[in-house]
Amino acid sequence: MRKKAAQQGLESRIVTHKSDPDRIGISEKVDFALAFYMVHEVPNAEAFLMEIVSLLKPKGKLLVVEPKLHVSATAFEKTTEVAEKAGLSPSLSKRSASVEVSYFNWAEDESTKLGRQEDGKGSRIGLQSRGNCNRY
Repeated sequence: MRKKAAQQGLESRIVTHKSDPDRIGISEKVDFALAFYMVHEVPNAEAFLMEIVSLLKPKGKLLVVEPKLHVSATAFEKTTEVAEKAGLSPSLSKRSASVEVSYFNWAEDESTKLGRQEDGKGSRIGLQSRGNCNRY
């Protein structure tokens, strides 16, 4: 990824970070998180999604994409329910021949606004399987 970023002139905008198996392990707030083909691999989806919520800025978004080959419709629906329980509000769900996709908004309320500030920077986090976490 670093090589591709350098080829595109984006190396100053991308910081790579390898997460621990049981937590992402960053503290920077982000506008957008992408969980691509990996939620089904984490040992505790609820804890993972709670950590995502703690990392999202107000009005932050999470996109979850899972492969149908490994994740049944029932299992993906369970992931959606866990995401809602964590404080995310689904705004879009799509199915195709190979993937399940849900797009979530962070459902901020007055109690979660306390202590959170927007810095005007558009930060993102992309999460891949095998414990890799890439911020950009």
